[in-house]
Amino acid sequence: MNPSHALYMNALALVMATTGVPIVYYGSEQGLTQDPDGSRGADNQKRQPLWRTGYSKSHPLFLFISRLARLRTQGLFDGTQRELWVLSNIYLFTRGERVLIVTSNLGDGQSLDITLPPSNVPDAFRRDGDITVCDLLLGDGQGRGEGDGCVRVSNVNRDGLNVHIDGGMPQVLMVVSSTRQARRMPVLAK
Repeated sequence: MNPSHALYMNALALVMATTGVPIVYYGSEQGLTQDPDGSRGADNQKRQPLWRTGYSKSHPLFLFISRLARLRTQGLFDGTQRELWVLSNIYLFTRGERVLIVTSNLGDGQSLDITLPPSNVPDAFRRDGDITVCDLLLGDGQGRGEGDGCVRVSNVNRDGLNVHIDGGMPQVLMVVSSTRQARRMPVLAK
C-alpha cells in the first residue's frame, strides 16, 4: 500500500464525485489499514473493530469524507460527467456545469499549475472580468488563497482557467459571487 495521504484523498474524491454508487470501505474514515502492525498477514478481510481504534468524528479523513458526502447530497455531483483534461497524472471533469473536480496522482507535497483552455472551461466559469473561485473541500477557513479556499481569477474567457494543485490534493471548484457567499454555503458551514 502506498501511504500517500494525498493519493488516498484523490481516490476518495474520485469515488464520491464520479458517476455510480460510491463505495467507501469500513474504517477508511479513520485511516485504518488491513493490518497496521503486520501481525495478521495480508488477509484483506481483517480490519480492527472501530470501537477498539479510538473512533473519532474529528479525524481528518472522517471530516473529508463527510464533506464529500454533503457535496454529493446537495446535488453538486449530479449531471453528466464530462472529461475536460486527462493526462497520466491529472484528471479534471465536471458533473453538470456547476463544479469542476480536480484529481491527480501527484502524491504528497507535489504541486502543479495547469491552464484549462477557454474552450474546455465549464459554462459556469465563463464570465467577463473577475470571478471568485472557491475550493469547496477547503472552504472552512483552513484553505489556500485568501484563507477561505477562494481565489480571484481574471479573463477566463480569453486566457482560460489556471488551476493550481497544491500538495497533490484534490479540489472541487465552484464560482461564487463573493467570498461572503461562499461562507454562507451550507456545505462550508462547520
